[in-house]
Amino acid sequence: MKRRATLLLATLFLLPALGCEEVKGDDTASYDDIGMTELEQAVHDAVNDYRASVGLAALAPDATILEQARGHSDNMMSGAVAFSHDGFEERADAIAEVIPIQSAGENVAYLFGMPDPVTAAVQGWVDSEGHRANLEGDFNLTGLGAAEVGTEIYLTQIFALSL
Repeated sequence: MKRRATLLLATLFLLPALGCEEVKGDDTASYDDIGMTELEQAVHDAVNDYRASVGLAALAPDATILEQARGHSDNMMSGAVAFSHDGFEERADAIAEVIPIQSAGENVAYLFGMPDPVTAAVQGWVDSEGHRANLEGDFNLTGLGAAEVGTEIYLTQIFALSL
């Protein structure tokens, strides 16, 4: 099976302004089924709200993709890897070993001291052409992994189109 992987090279840094079991393709699945945290759920919902606002179908959460996204966020937070898309091909390949996928993409964000990190991350992605391309891409599954330390938040969202 030939898979086209979409690699987004842009990254998103957001700082406060100065002064101011596996689920496949079922967007009704319970977050509890795949163990998403409250922050992960909120960003996932905000992404799906954005997709609905531009006439696109919701992305279903997937446990395999969540595991890969969360692992990358944890690795960025711990300094095991740089804040980047390094290793994206390996993450996509690991997902493809479990889920037959046609394509994949990834958005990452680093937020520090944001009063509303959910809105900041999603709006930052929407405002960036490359990130928005993934948000609006022809995907049906996603995993959104968050890692937090103090007021720092690392987010990785991996998108996939399952066959």
